[in-house]
Amino acid sequence: MVASIALRRLMRIGAGASRLLPEVLGQLGLSRPFVVTDPYLVSSGRTDTLRERLTSAGTRATIFAETVPDPTVASVEAARDAAKAAGKSVELVVFPEAPHGFHADYRPSYRKEAAEDGWARALAFFKAHGV
Repeated sequence: MVASIALRRLMRIGAGASRLLPEVLGQLGLSRPFVVTDPYLVSSGRTDTLRERLTSAGTRATIFAETVPDPTVASVEAARDAAKAAGKSVELVVFPEAPHGFHADYRPSYRKEAAEDGWARALAFFKAHGV
């Protein structure tokens, strides 16, 4: 099963790249990003700086930093809930019998039925949201 998805993407890397985020978001026509990060970046103050830059450019960002190294269902549900509270469209489907990497058909963890269902749902979600 192969599909092509063309996402609108602009990448800036290197020292000072985060200063360009308001410009990049503007080029993509985005004004309310949902930023997923980790607790360290919040504790370092970097997300405060980022939020200030975005706010001064007229962009309202939601920062979600409750990530964990090995995501649990509860941590993913927390991200879903935060995104919904920020007005984002979210669909979360958990395949209880499918382990990590269940979509990779070259790995022992591959689960054909769950992979095909998940992929069909992802394509439908992208189509419904103009991606």
